[in-house]
Amino acid sequence: MITAKQANFESKNRRTINEIKNELERNILPAIEEGKFDASCPICLDTPDDIRIKLCQELSELGYQVTITDLKQEEANMPIDQRSRYDVVYIKWDKGDM
Repeated sequence: MITAKQANFESKNRRTINEIKNELERNILPAIEEGKFDASCPICLDTPDDIRIKLCQELSELGYQVTITDLKQEEANMPIDQRSRYDVVYIKWDKGDM
């Protein structure tokens, strides 16, 4: 049986993943209206890797191409006050035959 600590951890992870997916979905609909084939949303820099991996897996299973920027590495040499507070999740969907 799963422990209460494990259940709490899994619930928090699931909530975070669902919040990100909901934000992406809110951004997908306007992108479709504009004829675009991609959307994005910010995620906190401190989002754990296991959540990022699970999010990518779930979005990939839905057919999206997923990229998460790693601004921590890109901005490592910048002054701290000029660094971003967020990474960005980018998703694309196939343009298919138009």
